Amino acid sequence: MERGIGAWQRADYKCFMTNRLGLYGRMCLETGQLGRARQILTDAEQLAEETGEKFCLTEIQRYLGRLTLAENGDRETAERHFRLALSAAESRGAFGFALRGAIDLARHLRQDGRTEEANQTLSRVYSHFKASDDTSDLRTAKAILEESDRA
Repeated sequence: MERGIGAWQRADYKCFMTNRLGLYGRMCLETGQLGRARQILTDAEQLAEETGEKFCLTEIQRYLGRLTLAENGDRETAERHFRLALSAAESRGAFGFALRGAIDLARHLRQDGRTEEANQTLSRVYSHFKASDDTSDLRTAKAILEESDRA
């Protein structure tokens, strides 16, 4: 993946580069390469601002939130990233991405004991989907909301 991204960068090809960098940053995050993930995700965030190619910014912000928690547990900064992810997705009407942002934010808020705020945030986004819709993200959101109902 790194070689492919490097080739695109050497060719100064920027189209869809934010997506590729975001996915690579996620891969580094999930494999514990936190320093590399930080560098790549920060580059992706800057490139999105530079090029205006912001459709991947939601995922990049989510990954930055997760990375911040993994690096140093800075809950305030992580929450800011999760909220930016959710806001970016909602402003574009990208409710699938908004749901992912809402799930991460809801989990974060619940860990801070802010269950009602978490449920309101997640319910607001979840309500955009039909009961017949079935994706892993929708099942996750439903499980989080049902867990709160049982508590």
